[in-house]
Amino acid sequence: MSLQECLDGEVYYFAQRERADYISPRFMDDLAELVTLSHQAKLYDIDLHAMNVMVDRRTGTPKLFDFNQIPFTERPQNPFVGFALKTGLLGRESRDLRKLARFNNFDRVERKLLKFYDASSTSRA
Repeated sequence: MSLQECLDGEVYYFAQRERADYISPRFMDDLAELVTLSHQAKLYDIDLHAMNVMVDRRTGTPKLFDFNQIPFTERPQNPFVGFALKTGLLGRESRDLRKLARFNNFDRVERKLLKFYDASSTSRA
């Protein structure tokens, strides 16, 4: 069974770019609290970036969606990361905390968007 919440909001990347007045001044604090609550619930690698967080138009608060299907903590793509996780050299929450610290750096998001739009515009030609 799957349960989803219906949201009236916009993806954070676009809301921030449009300087939406409904984004709460506490948005980043609320987002940090969501990350903390996720970790307390033993949810890690929540794929935190500006295209996977919505801003609720009514409250201005963050809403997480589009989690990773297989977190790096369960199936590391890099054997060194797997070793570091097993030995405790790398914490399970490390990726989420790194992405939270860089949340408003849109470089990676914009590179992916450009790649998508460049590909779709060439396929129409």
